[in-house]
Amino acid sequence: MPRGYLVIFTALIILFGHIGFSAYIFAGSNRLTYDERIDTMLVIAPLTAAYFMSVTIFVIKNQRNEIVVKSDQANLLFYIFSVVIVLVFIISIFWLLRSYEDGSISSITSLKRGIGAVETIVGAGFALIMETLFGAVERKNEPR
Repeated sequence: MPRGYLVIFTALIILFGHIGFSAYIFAGSNRLTYDERIDTMLVIAPLTAAYFMSVTIFVIKNQRNEIVVKSDQANLLFYIFSVVIVLVFIISIFWLLRSYEDGSISSITSLKRGIGAVETIVGAGFALIMETLFGAVERKNEPR
């Protein structure tokens, strides 16, 4: 299958996931206090922002290129693994946020620990998929 379909799917999931986390935390009518909203975003934002930036840079650099190229193929295992990792990551964080809202998770500390666990357990695989699909975010060294 052309790898470009997976690139498009993953880019859209990252876009809506990153924006969705922020909207859910700040615009939702959940039981998070303002300070808890900030604390929760500070746990989620670094990782999702890095992925969001990676996708955004890829989109900008490839704005004139065709993304779905028949000669650029990926096998079924790569597709399945990538989709599962991306969806597990996004769904798990939303599930944790929702569980705190409905009282299944009783404390903000438990919520933050759960998010940290998801980012640690799934995040490594997610990062490798992101780098494979969109490339690493290049850091430019500033002259001293």
